[in-house]
Amino acid sequence: MERVLPAPRVRVWTGPQSAALGNGGHLAVLADGRLLVGIGDLGRPSRTADPGALNGKLLALDPGGPASQRPAVLSGGWNNPFAFAVAPDGRVWVADNAPGRRLERIGSGTGRAPRFPLPRRIAPSGLAVLSTTDVAVCGVASGTLERFRRRPDDSWRALGTLGPGCRYGVARLAGGALVVSTGDGLREVRR
Repeated sequence: MERVLPAPRVRVWTGPQSAALGNGGHLAVLADGRLLVGIGDLGRPSRTADPGALNGKLLALDPGGPASQRPAVLSGGWNNPFAFAVAPDGRVWVADNAPGRRLERIGSGTGRAPRFPLPRRIAPSGLAVLSTTDVAVCGVASGTLERFRRRPDDSWRALGTLGPGCRYGVARLAGGALVVSTGDGLREVRR
């Protein structure tokens, strides 16, 4: 068994002030070693389209950079992008959480690629890449793990529920099995 030992704390970046809702905060590692972080709209949805604001953006950070670094913006216009993952080919896929009547969407986390509405409200809380075309999305509101397929035209199709009990996240293990956070533990999902 490996142990994680205490290490000196190093501030990698000082981000925007958090808000009551829409904070994002999920982390992943990009293929080039940069950190990927999702920042929600921070309660100010009008700022997600502003290229100078960090609201509603997926950002790439140098893990060895100073806390004052300016992150690279990979994509913007998101509501609350904390359900995302980096595929083995380096692509970033996002399932966007949204409050109220705003659309929850799924799409690429880089550039200005099209985003497609999710077929029903699930409140995405986690995403795992299953293949070059398929992802699994965990929903905190739905309590389910849903499978989606990307079509050749970059639109998405819902393939159905993989199982109940997913609340706060999903991860794909090295052997391909999925593990979900149920709220009171972890559970393996067989596909």
